[in-house]
Amino acid sequence: MSHRIQITLDDSIWEILRTVPKDKRSELIKGAVSDELMRRHRRQVADQMDALRKTLKPLPGNSEQWLREERDGRPCPDRLD
Repeated sequence: MSHRIQITLDDSIWEILRTVPKDKRSELIKGAVSDELMRRHRRQVADQMDALRKTLKPLPGNSEQWLREERDGRPCPDRLD
């Protein structure tokens, strides 16, 4: 479903938008708004992940050890815990 809204643009933006064919302006604005909203959403989610990451304890070991353990089905012999 589509919704019609009224927006106000600065003169400088309007002058640029006037160069876009009339039948393409809505699609351009819709895409720009969609891109901006997605960018904001991703930033918000990234901020939430950063906040969560700060509350977690670091895991022992490293990615190489974890992959070996997963592959072999047993802890690595040099694992300290």
